[in-house]
Amino acid sequence: MLSRPLFAFPGLLFCAGLLVASGADAAPSFPRSIQRQLQLNYAPPCSICHQHGQTGDGTPIEPFAWSMRARGLTGSRDTLSPALTADETDNVDSDGDGITDVDELKNGTDVNSPANDCIIPSGTPIDDGQCTPGSQVSPTLGCTAGASTATTGPRSMSVWVLIFLLALILRRVTSA
Repeated sequence: MLSRPLFAFPGLLFCAGLLVASGADAAPSFPRSIQRQLQLNYAPPCSICHQHGQTGDGTPIEPFAWSMRARGLTGSRDTLSPALTADETDNVDSDGDGITDVDELKNGTDVNSPANDCIIPSGTPIDDGQCTPGSQVSPTLGCTAGASTATTGPRSMSVWVLIFLLALILRRVTSA
């Protein structure tokens, strides 16, 4: 007969697998999808949704990300277009500066900052009414390549709890 700690071990491994596989992160294609839908001449930086442009769990906490979530964005590619359409229809102004999110994206200014930093990359030909690339650009704009460096958020906390529980079970099994 299996002891209680050994019986719980497969269940914990199953939960660990679910945690690792269950992320609803934004797809790397989101900036390009926004660019296509709004017919922009640039791809918006990841920082319009992700804190400091660092992609991964727990980082899409910028005001624009919350506005998009409130309109149905889940991290699935299928929810981006309807959420962006709803953001435009609802005339959402995530940073409260009096300019709607969609107008700010078309102008090339930061949807999360009333300072309206230009988010158009340097060297991009601009359209009438757009900001000048490189002007007042915040140092945290852009995307990070590779894996997330986020160490906070509900999923990463769950992983730490799981690691603690596994260590506790292994300690009990080896001391028995």
